Amino acid sequence: MNQSASPSVGAASNATLIAVGLMFFTNGAVYANWIARLPEVQTRTGLSLGGVGVLLAAAGVTGTLASVGAGGVVDRVGSRRVTITAGIALVLMFPIIGTTTSPWVLGGVLMLIALGDTFTDIGMNIQAAQIDDARPKPVINRIHGVWSIGTLAGGLLASALAEAGVALWIHLSLAAVVLLGVVLFASRSLLTEDVPDEASTATPVPARGGVALTLVMLLAVGWMAIVIEIVPAEWSTLRLSRDLLTSPGTAGLGFVAFVSGMVVGRMTGDQAMHVLGVRPVMLAGLVLSLAGSLFAALVDATPAVFAGFAIAGLGTSVVYPQLYVRVTRVPGMSAGRGLGFMSTGMRFGVLVTPIATGALADRFDVGTAIAIVVAIAAVILVPAIVRLLQITR
Repeated sequence: MNQSASPSVGAASNATLIAVGLMFFTNGAVYANWIARLPEVQTRTGLSLGGVGVLLAAAGVTGTLASVGAGGVVDRVGSRRVTITAGIALVLMFPIIGTTTSPWVLGGVLMLIALGDTFTDIGMNIQAAQIDDARPKPVINRIHGVWSIGTLAGGLLASALAEAGVALWIHLSLAAVVLLGVVLFASRSLLTEDVPDEASTATPVPARGGVALTLVMLLAVGWMAIVIEIVPAEWSTLRLSRDLLTSPGTAGLGFVAFVSGMVVGRMTGDQAMHVLGVRPVMLAGLVLSLAGSLFAALVDATPAVFAGFAIAGLGTSVVYPQLYVRVTRVPGMSAGRGLGFMSTGMRFGVLVTPIATGALADRFDVGTAIAIVVAIAAVILVPAIVRLLQITR
C-alpha cells in the first residue's frame, strides 16, 4: 500500500497497532463467550439439538450471503467506520442472547451476529493489512494471534462462570459492557482513511476471463484455507474420544493442543517471515499443517495425536493472516472486494465442510475423515496460494 499518500497510514503508531489488536481480541471473545454456554441457551429457548443446528446453519448462510457484498460496502464507507459500527453491534447482541426465551428472537440475533462478524472481519483485516504494510517488520501474524488469545480467554471465562453458577444474562451483560468499552477505546486510534494498494490501482483490470479465474482463486483460497484450520480444531476431540476411546477431559486436550500450536505460530510467525521471507514460511506452514493433521489422524496413540494437532496448529497459524494481506493486493481489485470474495469462500467452507467430514466419519472413522478432507484441501490450496503469491508483491 502507498504509505506516503496517507499520514494516518504512514504514521501507524503503536497505539494504532494496539487498537487493531483489541478489535481482533474482541471479535474472538464475542464468539467464545456465548458459544461456550450454548447448552444453557438451548435450555432457555426450549430448542432441540436439531433446532440449534438449524439456527446455527441459518446464521452461517447469513454470513456467507453478506460476505458477497460486504467488501463493496467497506470500500465505499471505509474500514474504520465499518469496523466500529459492526463491532458495537456484535457486542450489543450479548444481553439479548442471555435473556431471550424465544427461538425466533435467538435466530434473529444469531443472524445479526453473523452479519456483524462478516463486516467486522473485512473491516479490521483491511486495517491490519495497512498497518502491516506501514511497518518495517511484519505484524499481521501477531495481530491474528491476539484473536486466538481472545477466543481462548473468552472460552475459559465463560466456562469458569458457568461452573461457578453465574447466571447467563449476568455473564453476557457484563461481557457486553466490558467489550463495548474496549471497542470504544480502540476506535480512537484506528486508521482514519484507507489507502488503495498501488498494485490494485496501477495495474489494469484483467480481461473478463482473467477476472473470473482470479475470483475462483480467491473463493478456493478462502474455502480450502479454512478447511485445514477448522477440521483439526473441531474434530480433534472426537478423534480422541471416538477412535481412541479417551476420557472427555483427555479428549478436550486435543483442541487445546491445536490452539496452543496456533498461538505459538502466530506470535513467532512475523519474525520468521522477516528473516526467511513470506513465501518459504507460508509453504512450510502448509507442509506442517498437512503433516501434523495426517499424523494426528492416522497414528493411533494419544501422545502422537496431541503432537500432531499441535504441529497442525503451528503450521496453519501463518496461512490465513498472510492471505488477508495478500488478497488486499490483488491487481485490479480493491481490498474490500478481494477480501469479500475470500470471505465468501471461507464462510461457505464453514457451512459444508462439517457435513462432508461427518459423512466420512460415519462411513469410516474420525481419523480417516480428517485425513481425506485435509489432504484434498491441501491439493487445491497449495497451487492457489502459489498463484496468489505470484500475482501479489
